[in-house]
Amino acid sequence: MNKQFLRLSIVALGMLSFAACKNKDKKTGETTDSTAVSQNTEPAATSATPAPVGNEPLSYVITAIPDSALLGKKSEALVKILESKAVALQDADGKADGMEVTIKLTVTNKSTVGKELFFSINYTDARLQLDNNTSVAATNGNGSTNPSPETTSEAEWTFKVPANAKPKKLSLFLDQTRVAVDLKVEEKK
Repeated sequence: MNKQFLRLSIVALGMLSFAACKNKDKKTGETTDSTAVSQNTEPAATSATPAPVGNEPLSYVITAIPDSALLGKKSEALVKILESKAVALQDADGKADGMEVTIKLTVTNKSTVGKELFFSINYTDARLQLDNNTSVAATNGNGSTNPSPETTSEAEWTFKVPANAKPKKLSLFLDQTRVAVDLKVEEKK
């Protein structure tokens, strides 16, 4: 009788382990057979570049070379480009409509307290030179670009670049001086 009980227990354990192999997928609620899962042991192929999500626009990273410039007759203004980026624009039909370039920068007043030099670097005076030999002015700017002596302020400027053109240089003006920094445009990955 003990042998028969032992045999029935082994059969029952075998049935339980077979039933345990049929797991329920917690996310979808579907049952999956473990034999089917074990046959597909190859990992799924992954693509090197992620697919765009929805209607995400094409974007660019822009590198300023050099990333800073001294302006003014007495080199009293130090402008440093913190970040530059662009987003491709499209019209309602999906046709290319240029790009919107955003440049974040800081302006440092290098004059000392007691020998104050006050100035303002206005976004409307900056020019974005394009690879088609034209230039565009900034369409928007926020933040302060008129720091007190021995202080730094931060600003953000926006430019609209027409279709079939890319930014090549950023020209800055102050007190009848002009400095241009080169811009390198790369598609964001």
